[in-house]
Amino acid sequence: MITARSFSLGRHDAEFDIEVLVSPAVHLRFCRWRDGSDDDGFLLQCTIAPDRRPGDYVRSWGLDVDDEVAGARLSHRIADGLSTIFSMLDPDVLLAALEGSALPYVGPTHVSFSMGKRIVKVLLMSTHGRSRDLDAELRALEEVDPDHPALELISDVVTFIRSDGEASTVDGALATHDLGRSVNVEPSATIVVAAVDDTADVTWIGEPTDVVMRRASGRRWLVATFDHDVFWQHHAVLERLVEQTERPVILGQTITGEFLGFVGLCPDGRRWSGAVDPEAAARLREDGLADGYDDVIPVYAPADDAAAGATKWASTAGIEPDPARLRVLFSPRELDRPAYLHLDAFLEAVGLAGPG
Repeated sequence: MITARSFSLGRHDAEFDIEVLVSPAVHLRFCRWRDGSDDDGFLLQCTIAPDRRPGDYVRSWGLDVDDEVAGARLSHRIADGLSTIFSMLDPDVLLAALEGSALPYVGPTHVSFSMGKRIVKVLLMSTHGRSRDLDAELRALEEVDPDHPALELISDVVTFIRSDGEASTVDGALATHDLGRSVNVEPSATIVVAAVDDTADVTWIGEPTDVVMRRASGRRWLVATFDHDVFWQHHAVLERLVEQTERPVILGQTITGEFLGFVGLCPDGRRWSGAVDPEAAARLREDGLADGYDDVIPVYAPADDAAAGATKWASTAGIEPDPARLRVLFSPRELDRPAYLHLDAFLEAVGLAGPG
């Protein structure tokens, strides 16, 4: 968010400071987790100032109405500053800046964080999932002086990361629960999207190859990948998950990355289907039938029907979809390969938060 904060010294027709508030997605997720809102929340505050000579700490702008040169200089400085400030939405940029004690130069005379740098560091580190370095930083924060003025904030950040970025062991395999991270998809895989709080709730399906957690409308959603053969039992898997969760469920499939198909089921029995690159899915289905396979790719619905079905599914789930984006995803078109790279786009379009 960019704001102009006015004041008056009487030297120019307009006198003001230009401040830019920056919040990477991980910080917004923390604010929503803690307060249920990200209103007025920001992680980094920058002030875009006029050109200055070394040692000149002027941060305010003063313009007269008829000074076109000064107006053009203001426009160029804002454009240059914003182009670099936008890079700070990338947690890796901010993390590198923290560790190197330097932020990207954007022309500001003042840069400040809304939290202590150690707290900011663990938030940014959490976007990469659990690691020994992150665990060490979390333990260090947990051992902070009980009289520390930011103790409550520190406790909230640690709890947020441990609850939404916590690693747990499933049948001896480490599955990372990282709110917002992209799930790792094998070229051929089954994808499960269900409103469950723990991986243990779906181990009856098999051993997941990767797990992430998403949050939408105050509820946690599991996105997990399994062996691609699981999908051939999609009717039974969907029905059991819906009965178990009493909420809508989605199963997805990809085969050699050629397409990305989805089937969804609601508690009232309504089903829908759709595919990213439906033409590739149809071609592989025909190949399977011609080769006499017992298990073949289902017939996926056309784009309009798929988008309508996914939209109703999301509404039943209590989340907010983007019908127009869903329609584009399910329409035949040229797209980046492999097709499973579009999983995040689908999750965002159906109403589940994207990565940080």
